[in-house]
Amino acid sequence: MSKPNIRLGLQIPSFTYPNVGTDNLFETISDIAVTAENSGFDSVYVMDHFYQLPLIGRPEENMFEAYTLLSAIAARTNTVKLGCMVGGMTYRNPAFLAKQVSALDVISKGRAIWGIGAGWFEKEHLDYGYEFGTFTDRFEKLEEGLQIIKSMFVNETTTFHGKWFNVTDALNAPKPVQAGGPPVLIGGGGEKKTLRMVAQYADACNVFGGPEQMRHLMGVLDQHCADVGRDPAHIARAINDPDFLRRVEEHTRPLYTTPRYFHTAGYWDERGGIDTGFSGTANWWRACTSTTNQVGSSRLLFGSQYLWDGSNAVGSGYPALTTSAVPTMAMGSLRLW
Repeated sequence: MSKPNIRLGLQIPSFTYPNVGTDNLFETISDIAVTAENSGFDSVYVMDHFYQLPLIGRPEENMFEAYTLLSAIAARTNTVKLGCMVGGMTYRNPAFLAKQVSALDVISKGRAIWGIGAGWFEKEHLDYGYEFGTFTDRFEKLEEGLQIIKSMFVNETTTFHGKWFNVTDALNAPKPVQAGGPPVLIGGGGEKKTLRMVAQYADACNVFGGPEQMRHLMGVLDQHCADVGRDPAHIARAINDPDFLRRVEEHTRPLYTTPRYFHTAGYWDERGGIDTGFSGTANWWRACTSTTNQVGSSRLLFGSQYLWDGSNAVGSGYPALTTSAVPTMAMGSLRLW
């Protein structure tokens, strides 16, 4: 079997750790990011929320402002790409967001990924006084924001007058280091709106679903690409399979004492399942990549509160993902960004 053209990204979904106070909190997160970089991951992502999500923890748990945290991580790392998985267009004025993403790209010397979506967590909008609006409102804002920000990445000035956002002769200096601006990753699998915007504006997508759903969504995306005259091979595809999360947690629960901290995404091989433990072993990795290739994805996204560096679980004492096998088994020849 040929070596899969797969890249691994790590998402840090929580910033609450046993016996770690706020004075050492960033150092713990930095250690996780550095461990990921040293273990072969090509990208690190953080949450872009004000509260912890209901399925992960309690609202009062720690949640950093995403771009402040990413810029700090950029100063501690050298090679990993950095981004939100994914941001919400409802949280910031798009011209200001263009400045934040551009600054991250400059600080990281060209390693930013702009992950963005329409926004969905109503409670944090209401508590912070941000307009949540209807489903249609949020997707209209997303499309207007995409046009403004992509323009501000490359043009000297940007003028845009839309239904939701208006900018006039907006400057953005310094410009991003990456030619054309950081790659755009849109999160979500909506067939009519989200995937159409992926085809029209994005360099990558991140979708949820099992193998059959994934195959279907990738077919929908390919058709949208045909409709706008774009080569679908130019769009990287990242995947999250919620049922995979359940299977992994069930399998690892006897091994570790805090299973709620284990979050991952990818595909398992329906023919073989997970039969070797959640440890980055050859059979487990082969199961992930075989079905991933079959459904047309080029990126596996892992989410973990901790990383195991071979001797210690960074920041916690509980291993969530042993990465020692990743560099030799996971890295293919195709770089997505």
